[in-house]
Amino acid sequence: MKKLLVLVSVFTLMLTVASAQETAKADDDPGCIGIGYQGMLMGNAILNGASIRYQSQDTPLGLEANFGQWAGDIEQGGDEYDIDLYALQMKAMYTLIKRKYTNFYAGVKGGWYSIDIDDSDSEYAWQFAPLFGAEWRWAEIPEIGVNFEVSYDFCDAEVKGTDIELEGVMVTLGIHYYF
Repeated sequence: MKKLLVLVSVFTLMLTVASAQETAKADDDPGCIGIGYQGMLMGNAILNGASIRYQSQDTPLGLEANFGQWAGDIEQGGDEYDIDLYALQMKAMYTLIKRKYTNFYAGVKGGWYSIDIDDSDSEYAWQFAPLFGAEWRWAEIPEIGVNFEVSYDFCDAEVKGTDIELEGVMVTLGIHYYF
């Protein structure tokens, strides 16, 4: 858990330093740092996440960090398991098309997951994915951004001594308030 907190702290510091040059903006111009919600749709489950997003106003580059949690039951072979899942994801995005109130981007993301099954020792998983997405803002409230992303995820995990390799499409939806 300490490593996770250190990673989140370092990423937040990077976003703060990167946005220092963007502080001289007009009052009606939204900032480049957004905080909010990013929900990851995985089959029947939604992994709810807190999100910090940096979207440069001057360059096509963007970064995002998400911390998510999901708790539930899974049935397999007649047995039911209680599962807690924690996720930390980092994204790098490159804006391909920029309009006044929309951005279309492509990028990559990597993630680390902690999986607790029936209160046993934690198992871990790694994820990598190429992605594309779009973000919209409105003229009346330009500080609010709503986004969606589609990615093709590759995940490698070892759970209860079994090596699991998963891949497939993941969709995320988010909303951020930009400062």
